[in-house]
Amino acid sequence: MDHSPRIIFNRNTNINDTVTVYSIVEFHFKGPKVNIPADSACFTMTVQAEIGEQKWDGFYLGDGNYAIRYCPKRTETLSYKINSLIPGFVEQSGQFVVDNIWPGSKRSTNYKLGDNWYTDVKNPNAFDGIWQGANTIKKWRNDALLDWAKRWSWLQ
Repeated sequence: MDHSPRIIFNRNTNINDTVTVYSIVEFHFKGPKVNIPADSACFTMTVQAEIGEQKWDGFYLGDGNYAIRYCPKRTETLSYKINSLIPGFVEQSGQFVVDNIWPGSKRSTNYKLGDNWYTDVKNPNAFDGIWQGANTIKKWRNDALLDWAKRWSWLQ
């Protein structure tokens, strides 16, 4: 593979926005200019997912610019709220859909990779439920885990 998905939104998303599973999703937005060091965690994104609620820290980039990175881990529709105790910080909210085709479409914002990067196959027969490519490694799961158990047995 020659890219790893990175999707940047400069707005709140809605149900018509789709991102790739395991991608880096960045939300960039403007807010109040504050006197805190750049790269300070100062707001929270709360994501409502099928597996429960997740809270992610967001960061001040300086000059009234804010950003957060999120990585969706499964196919689903997610809702989020972004809020902060900073005076004048406007609460944000939105939704987006997570698809299940890794690494997804090429975008100008993707991370470029070198020549020796590999990924799971996209063939639906290689899926284990919603997990892309899992059938290609599933057959070795027990052998790998037992090998690790043997190597770590000295801890007893």
